[in-house]
Amino acid sequence: MKPLIIVAFSLLLFGCASQESVLRLQSEIVENRIQIKQLQQQIELLSEQVHRLQSVPASTSATPSSQTPVIEEPKKEESVSAGQCQATTLSGKQCSRTAKEGSKYCWQHQGTTEEMKESSVGSSNRTIMTGPRGGQYYINSKGKKTYIKKK
Repeated sequence: MKPLIIVAFSLLLFGCASQESVLRLQSEIVENRIQIKQLQQQIELLSEQVHRLQSVPASTSATPSSQTPVIEEPKKEESVSAGQCQATTLSGKQCSRTAKEGSKYCWQHQGTTEEMKESSVGSSNRTIMTGPRGGQYYINSKGKKTYIKKK
């Protein structure tokens, strides 16, 4: 008797859940169809505009003296906005994360690029650098970071 009640209860529960998801999916289908119709109307309007522009006589732009000079504005420094991170990974490739808003670097490389400093050049002609947490390292002949052990 218990298994029968459990099965009936679970069917009732799953039936309601699946009905809700079916209704949600049907409403999404209706919304998508409306959006498709709107996009098709925009495409038709744009194609009409293109057709009108192509049918404009070419004689209006034939004489160079009648053209107004185009003044290009000097390019300002582009403010970086959520592009790709500009940092280089240990393997030598560019970081694949997106940069933080208003910065050139992602969350991981944000503080490390400004904080890494060249400390000194040791007696063995290697540049010793200080990492973001104070550790000192140098780049070995294989291109890998080699940390210097504290004494």
